[in-house]
Amino acid sequence: MAAKQSTLPRPVMLEQSPAPAPLPSAIPKPVIKDSKPESEPTKQAPHIPTSEEITNRLAQVKLDAQDYWFHKSSHSHQSPPCQFHLRVLDVRNPGAHAILRCIDHGLLIGDYAALVLRLLYDLNPSQGHDQDQQPGTRSVTLIIRYLPGLAAFTRGRTIDNDHKEIHLSADYIISCDPELRMLEVHGVLVHELVHCFQWDARGTAPSGLTEGIADWVRLECGLNPPHWKRRADGDWDVGYEGTGYFLEYLEERFGCGTVRRINQRLKCERYEERKFWNGLFGCSVWILWEDYRASLREEEESGKDQEGKRQRGETRKDQEVVEKENEKDEKENDISTKSEDTKGNQGSGLKFDDRNENIKPTPTISKEDEEGTERWSWVPVPSSRPM
Repeated sequence: MAAKQSTLPRPVMLEQSPAPAPLPSAIPKPVIKDSKPESEPTKQAPHIPTSEEITNRLAQVKLDAQDYWFHKSSHSHQSPPCQFHLRVLDVRNPGAHAILRCIDHGLLIGDYAALVLRLLYDLNPSQGHDQDQQPGTRSVTLIIRYLPGLAAFTRGRTIDNDHKEIHLSADYIISCDPELRMLEVHGVLVHELVHCFQWDARGTAPSGLTEGIADWVRLECGLNPPHWKRRADGDWDVGYEGTGYFLEYLEERFGCGTVRRINQRLKCERYEERKFWNGLFGCSVWILWEDYRASLREEEESGKDQEGKRQRGETRKDQEVVEKENEKDEKENDISTKSEDTKGNQGSGLKFDDRNENIKPTPTISKEDEEGTERWSWVPVPSSRPM
């Protein structure tokens, strides 16, 4: 039976490969730029979650998943509607071993699926809403395999599109930094699970939007890699984290559930840009994109101002330190000068050493003191020693 041709654009391959391009969704291997513009201010290095932090996060994911499936079954009176499977095409591949260690041998797939569903769909839809909000995905199979040029991709089976396959590249995972390997495995898995459960406007949604929703979910899960950053270049539908951060901006601006409404609208009708975005926000997506870019520029200018203030603050501190050191040196010089004067007076015959027995206190009477109050003063006494 001939395979169905995908209606979505073919993914961009970073490396030439004789293998055919995968169907709907694919994550290319990320290209990380080490160089920074000289004019860019120095920023604090992004935080890289430790294994302990990820483990704690996974424990919370499991609790949320159990809670989700419990409420889902109680509302629908059915067991979880999706089955999860795991296939390893080459058990000798060290990358496969690394992936299995990171995902608890496949047990984590269902937990992350519950998290994806919680973010994309309303658990308790209000009356009048379609109770069957989610796509009819019946199974998800994670396939760990050799996959040159890509990190992962997702597609439906040829016979039945409701059975999804996530193909995860073992050679890509083993090439990742060991400190980031667990973070990348979990992040890519969440991204691809979104493609198993999101709507795509009957195949007419731009790939940049569907990929952006997937990376927005990854952002919400706190699984974004350290090289991601907000950027104002390009168009809104650049896809992946570029669109993901734009959707994060919309979520913050228009309230929690904004991306959920975007996904739900992709179910109801075929995608027409003007009608779609005006129906949701009352304006063009390009106006929203320009607002987002303006907010990034304001943050950048504010960051530069803060950096300048910090540098000026350090300069002031340095000046204060120098002034304190100068004052200290002046005091030391004054003490040294007084010491030299004291030595000069001692050489003129005056004895100021209080340990010298020849110096004794003698009472004197001040002429200005009418009451004749007795006062003491130090008067040098000639030495009785033979000269």
